[in-house]
Amino acid sequence: METPTPKPKKLTGKPLPVCIDLPNYVRVHQSQQNEPISSQDGALIFLSFVLSTVRNASRAQSKVDACDTILALSERVSDEAKLDRVLPYLISMLSDDTAIVRGTVLRTIAQLVPHLDN
Repeated sequence: METPTPKPKKLTGKPLPVCIDLPNYVRVHQSQQNEPISSQDGALIFLSFVLSTVRNASRAQSKVDACDTILALSERVSDEAKLDRVLPYLISMLSDDTAIVRGTVLRTIAQLVPHLDN
């Protein structure tokens, strides 16, 4: 008697859930994510600050924590800002000497890209 072969699972096309490890962090609800981003939103200012300081960080743990902060702030900025500001910094961090930083950056990119609108 032949053993039935398992059917391959179909991909649902849903992006991976964003997993951010920040203390006291509450994820933005889906209904709030679809609201237009106002020009007065301070997330872009903080995001620019974190991106500029992560360049000069020397400790690997600081870079890992910065990736979580970048991902959390990226939920509140436009897709254009993510593509123009966030992704170039993350891609440049892929050449870091520390493996944990490269892995964290890759995880951050993998969680950021599916949330971009077409």
